[in-house]
Amino acid sequence: MPAVTEDAPQTASNTQTGCAWCGAQVEAVGVVYCCHGCETAADMVREAGLGRHFERREAPSPRPSGRSAGWEHLPVETAADGDHVAMLRIDGLRCGSCVWLVERVLQGAPGVREVQVSYASGSCALRFDPTQTDLGQLAHRVEDLGYSPRPSDSGVTPDRALLLRLGLASFVAMNVMMSSVSVYLGWWSGMDPRFTTLLQWTNLILATPVALWAAEPFFVFFFERRRGDPLRSRRLRDLPGRRQLPRQPHHARRLAAGRAALGAARAHPGR
Repeated sequence: MPAVTEDAPQTASNTQTGCAWCGAQVEAVGVVYCCHGCETAADMVREAGLGRHFERREAPSPRPSGRSAGWEHLPVETAADGDHVAMLRIDGLRCGSCVWLVERVLQGAPGVREVQVSYASGSCALRFDPTQTDLGQLAHRVEDLGYSPRPSDSGVTPDRALLLRLGLASFVAMNVMMSSVSVYLGWWSGMDPRFTTLLQWTNLILATPVALWAAEPFFVFFFERRRGDPLRSRRLRDLPGRRQLPRQPHHARRLAAGRAALGAARAHPGR
Protein backbone atom coordinates (compact mmCIF):
# COMPACT_ATOMS: atom_id res chain seq x y z
CA MET A 1 0.00 0.00 0.00
CA PRO A 2 1.74 3.22 -1.08
CA ALA A 3 2.14 5.88 1.56
CA VAL A 4 0.25 9.10 0.79
CA THR A 5 1.18 12.41 2.34
CA GLU A 6 0.53 16.10 1.76
CA ASP A 7 3.68 17.41 3.45
CA ALA A 8 6.05 16.64 0.57
CA PRO A 9 7.42 18.10 -2.65
CA GLN A 10 4.40 18.65 -4.92
CA THR A 11 3.78 16.53 -8.00
CA ALA A 12 0.85 16.45 -10.35
CA SER A 13 -2.26 14.65 -9.05
CA ASN A 14 -3.04 11.64 -11.24
CA THR A 15 -4.51 8.18 -11.11
CA GLN A 16 -0.96 7.04 -11.81
CA THR A 17 1.84 9.22 -10.55
CA GLY A 18 5.51 8.93 -9.69
CA CYS A 19 6.87 8.33 -6.22
CA ALA A 20 7.89 11.69 -4.80
CA TRP A 21 11.31 10.25 -3.88
CA CYS A 22 12.40 7.64 -6.45
CA GLY A 23 9.98 8.33 -9.30
CA ALA A 24 8.55 4.80 -9.46
CA GLN A 25 5.03 4.69 -10.89
CA VAL A 26 2.33 4.32 -8.23
CA GLU A 27 -1.41 3.79 -8.68
CA ALA A 28 -2.64 6.57 -6.43
CA VAL A 29 -3.76 10.19 -6.40
CA GLY A 30 -1.77 13.10 -5.01
CA VAL A 31 1.74 13.08 -3.57
CA VAL A 32 2.68 9.50 -2.82
CA TYR A 33 5.62 7.27 -1.97
CA CYS A 34 6.05 3.78 -3.36
CA CYS A 35 7.35 2.39 -0.05
CA HIS A 36 8.06 3.40 3.52
CA GLY A 37 11.78 3.57 2.75
CA CYS A 38 11.20 6.40 0.26
CA GLU A 39 8.86 8.16 2.68
CA THR A 40 11.42 7.88 5.49
CA ALA A 41 14.18 9.25 3.24
CA ALA A 42 12.02 12.24 2.23
CA ASP A 43 11.09 12.91 5.87
CA MET A 44 14.77 12.73 6.81
CA VAL A 45 15.65 15.33 4.18
CA ARG A 46 12.86 17.72 5.19
CA GLU A 47 13.55 17.41 8.92
CA ALA A 48 17.21 18.27 8.27
CA GLY A 49 16.12 21.45 6.45
CA LEU A 50 17.46 20.20 3.11
CA GLY A 51 14.22 20.46 1.11
CA ARG A 52 16.06 22.35 -1.64
CA HIS A 53 17.28 18.96 -2.83
CA PHE A 54 13.87 18.28 -4.38
CA GLU A 55 14.12 21.44 -6.49
CA ARG A 56 17.78 21.07 -7.45
CA ARG A 57 18.05 17.37 -8.24
CA GLU A 58 18.28 16.46 -11.92
CA ALA A 59 16.83 12.94 -11.53
CA PRO A 60 14.75 11.05 -8.96
CA SER A 61 16.70 9.77 -5.98
CA PRO A 62 17.50 6.04 -5.64
CA ARG A 63 15.11 3.89 -3.63
CA PRO A 64 16.45 2.85 -0.19
CA SER A 65 17.14 -0.88 -0.07
CA GLY A 66 17.81 -1.35 3.63
CA ARG A 67 20.83 -1.19 5.89
CA SER A 68 23.90 -3.39 5.57
CA ALA A 69 25.87 -4.92 8.41
CA GLY A 70 29.52 -5.63 9.13
CA TRP A 71 30.84 -2.07 9.11
CA GLU A 72 32.49 -2.64 12.49
CA HIS A 73 34.92 -5.03 10.80
CA LEU A 74 36.28 -2.42 8.39
CA PRO A 75 39.54 -0.79 9.52
CA VAL A 76 39.70 2.96 10.02
CA GLU A 77 42.78 5.10 10.53
CA THR A 78 43.41 7.14 13.65
CA ALA A 79 44.69 10.70 13.27
CA ALA A 80 47.10 12.34 15.68
CA ASP A 81 44.23 14.05 17.54
CA GLY A 82 42.34 10.78 18.00
CA ASP A 83 39.79 11.32 15.21
CA HIS A 84 39.06 8.45 12.87
CA VAL A 85 39.61 8.85 9.13
CA ALA A 86 37.92 6.67 6.53
CA MET A 87 37.52 6.61 2.76
CA LEU A 88 34.38 5.18 1.15
CA ARG A 89 32.84 4.88 -2.28
CA ILE A 90 29.21 5.88 -2.68
CA ASP A 91 27.23 4.38 -5.55
CA GLY A 92 24.03 5.94 -6.87
CA LEU A 93 25.05 9.61 -6.99
CA ARG A 94 23.05 10.96 -9.94
CA CYS A 95 23.75 14.69 -9.89
CA GLY A 96 25.50 17.46 -7.98
CA SER A 97 22.50 17.80 -5.67
CA CYS A 98 23.00 14.19 -4.54
CA VAL A 99 26.54 15.10 -3.49
CA TRP A 100 25.27 18.19 -1.66
CA LEU A 101 22.61 16.13 0.13
CA VAL A 102 24.96 13.37 1.26
CA GLU A 103 27.50 15.87 2.53
CA ARG A 104 24.89 17.82 4.48
CA VAL A 105 23.30 14.72 6.00
CA LEU A 106 26.69 13.43 7.13
CA GLN A 107 27.69 16.83 8.46
CA GLY A 108 24.54 16.82 10.58
CA ALA A 109 25.60 13.62 12.34
CA PRO A 110 27.10 14.05 15.83
CA GLY A 111 30.87 13.89 15.93
CA VAL A 112 31.53 14.41 12.20
CA ARG A 113 34.48 16.78 11.77
CA GLU A 114 35.01 16.73 8.02
CA VAL A 115 33.27 15.23 5.01
CA GLN A 116 33.97 15.56 1.30
CA VAL A 117 32.14 13.73 -1.48
CA SER A 118 33.27 13.74 -5.11
CA TYR A 119 30.62 13.50 -7.81
CA ALA A 120 33.20 12.58 -10.46
CA SER A 121 34.63 9.55 -8.61
CA GLY A 122 32.00 8.81 -5.95
CA SER A 123 34.66 8.92 -3.24
CA CYS A 124 33.80 10.08 0.26
CA ALA A 125 36.42 11.21 2.80
CA LEU A 126 35.22 11.13 6.41
CA ARG A 127 36.78 12.39 9.61
CA PHE A 128 34.83 11.84 12.82
CA ASP A 129 35.08 11.57 16.60
CA PRO A 130 34.87 7.86 17.54
CA THR A 131 33.47 8.71 20.97
CA GLN A 132 30.33 10.17 19.39
CA THR A 133 29.73 8.04 16.30
CA ASP A 134 31.19 5.22 14.24
CA LEU A 135 31.54 4.28 10.59
CA GLY A 136 28.49 2.01 10.66
CA GLN A 137 26.16 4.77 11.87
CA LEU A 138 27.41 7.15 9.18
CA ALA A 139 27.07 4.49 6.48
CA HIS A 140 23.49 3.82 7.61
CA ARG A 141 22.61 7.49 7.23
CA VAL A 142 23.76 7.33 3.62
CA GLU A 143 21.89 4.06 3.01
CA ASP A 144 18.69 5.56 4.44
CA LEU A 145 18.83 8.06 1.56
CA GLY A 146 19.02 5.25 -1.01
CA TYR A 147 22.73 5.46 -1.81
CA SER A 148 25.13 2.53 -1.45
CA PRO A 149 28.37 3.11 0.47
CA ARG A 150 31.15 0.54 0.24
CA PRO A 151 34.87 0.27 1.07
CA SER A 152 36.96 2.60 -1.05
CA ASP A 153 39.08 -0.09 -2.74
CA SER A 154 36.44 -2.80 -3.06
CA GLY A 155 35.60 -4.04 -6.54
CA VAL A 156 34.89 -0.97 -8.62
CA THR A 157 32.09 -1.09 -11.18
CA PRO A 158 33.27 0.76 -14.29
CA ASP A 159 31.32 3.90 -15.03
CA ARG A 160 30.56 3.59 -18.74
CA ALA A 161 29.62 7.25 -19.09
CA LEU A 162 32.96 8.39 -17.65
CA LEU A 163 34.84 5.85 -19.77
CA LEU A 164 33.10 7.17 -22.87
CA ARG A 165 34.06 10.73 -21.96
CA LEU A 166 37.65 9.64 -21.39
CA GLY A 167 37.73 7.79 -24.72
CA LEU A 168 36.43 10.81 -26.61
CA ALA A 169 38.89 13.14 -24.91
CA SER A 170 41.81 10.79 -25.68
CA PHE A 171 40.80 10.39 -29.33
CA VAL A 172 40.41 14.14 -29.83
CA ALA A 173 43.67 14.90 -28.02
CA MET A 174 45.67 12.66 -30.37
CA ASN A 175 44.09 14.15 -33.48
CA VAL A 176 44.48 17.73 -32.28
CA MET A 177 48.12 17.00 -31.46
CA MET A 178 48.83 15.71 -34.97
CA SER A 179 46.98 18.62 -36.54
CA SER A 180 48.88 21.10 -34.38
CA VAL A 181 52.21 19.57 -35.40
CA SER A 182 51.25 20.18 -39.03
CA VAL A 183 50.51 23.83 -38.25
CA TYR A 184 53.84 24.25 -36.42
CA LEU A 185 55.79 22.68 -39.28
CA GLY A 186 53.90 24.86 -41.74
CA TRP A 187 55.36 27.97 -40.17
CA TRP A 188 58.84 26.92 -41.39
CA SER A 189 57.87 25.23 -44.66
CA GLY A 190 55.60 28.03 -45.85
CA MET A 191 52.19 26.37 -45.61
CA ASP A 192 49.39 28.16 -47.43
CA PRO A 193 47.52 30.37 -44.91
CA ARG A 194 44.26 28.80 -46.06
CA PHE A 195 45.39 25.38 -44.85
CA THR A 196 46.66 26.84 -41.60
CA THR A 197 43.27 28.42 -40.96
CA LEU A 198 41.53 25.16 -41.92
CA LEU A 199 43.60 23.15 -39.45
CA GLN A 200 43.05 25.68 -36.66
CA TRP A 201 39.28 25.61 -37.20
CA THR A 202 39.41 21.81 -37.28
CA ASN A 203 41.16 21.80 -33.90
CA LEU A 204 38.52 24.12 -32.48
CA ILE A 205 35.66 21.95 -33.75
CA LEU A 206 37.28 18.78 -32.37
CA ALA A 207 38.03 20.35 -28.98
CA THR A 208 34.54 21.78 -28.46
CA PRO A 209 32.79 18.51 -27.45
CA VAL A 210 35.65 17.72 -25.10
CA ALA A 211 35.37 21.08 -23.37
CA LEU A 212 31.56 21.03 -23.19
CA TRP A 213 30.69 17.35 -22.72
CA ALA A 214 33.72 15.31 -21.66
CA ALA A 215 34.55 17.84 -18.94
CA GLU A 216 30.95 18.15 -17.73
CA PRO A 217 31.53 16.30 -14.39
CA PHE A 218 34.18 18.87 -13.45
CA PHE A 219 31.88 21.77 -14.32
CA VAL A 220 29.05 20.24 -12.30
CA PHE A 221 31.38 19.70 -9.35
CA PHE A 222 32.60 23.30 -9.53
CA PHE A 223 29.23 25.04 -9.85
CA GLU A 224 27.42 22.86 -7.31
CA ARG A 225 30.05 23.89 -4.76
CA ARG A 226 28.97 27.50 -5.19
CA ARG A 227 25.21 27.13 -5.20
CA GLY A 228 23.42 27.87 -1.95
CA ASP A 229 25.73 27.40 1.03
CA PRO A 230 27.64 24.17 0.31
CA LEU A 231 30.74 22.88 1.98
CA ARG A 232 33.69 25.12 1.16
CA SER A 233 35.39 24.17 -2.09
CA ARG A 234 38.88 22.77 -2.12
CA ARG A 235 40.93 20.57 -4.36
CA LEU A 236 40.47 16.84 -4.11
CA ARG A 237 44.17 16.31 -3.58
CA ASP A 238 43.97 18.42 -0.39
CA LEU A 239 41.50 16.10 1.36
CA PRO A 240 42.73 15.38 4.91
CA GLY A 241 41.57 11.78 4.62
CA ARG A 242 43.80 11.21 1.62
CA ARG A 243 46.82 12.82 3.19
CA GLN A 244 46.57 10.81 6.37
CA LEU A 245 46.02 7.32 4.98
CA PRO A 246 49.01 5.40 6.31
CA ARG A 247 51.31 3.04 4.49
CA GLN A 248 51.48 0.17 7.00
CA PRO A 249 52.11 -3.17 5.23
CA HIS A 250 49.35 -4.87 7.26
CA HIS A 251 46.72 -2.33 6.24
CA ALA A 252 45.88 -4.17 3.00
CA ARG A 253 45.34 -7.44 4.89
CA ARG A 254 43.10 -5.74 7.47
CA LEU A 255 41.06 -4.06 4.76
CA ALA A 256 40.67 -7.33 2.82
CA ALA A 257 39.47 -9.09 5.97
CA GLY A 258 37.04 -6.25 6.67
CA ARG A 259 35.64 -6.42 3.14
CA ALA A 260 35.15 -10.16 3.45
CA ALA A 261 33.30 -9.77 6.76
CA LEU A 262 31.10 -7.03 5.31
CA GLY A 263 30.31 -9.18 2.27
CA ALA A 264 29.40 -12.15 4.47
CA ALA A 265 27.15 -9.98 6.65
CA ARG A 266 25.33 -8.66 3.58
CA ALA A 267 24.91 -12.15 2.11
CA HIS A 268 23.44 -13.49 5.33
CA PRO A 269 21.71 -10.53 7.04
CA GLY A 270 19.73 -12.72 9.40
CA ARG A 271 22.73 -14.34 11.02
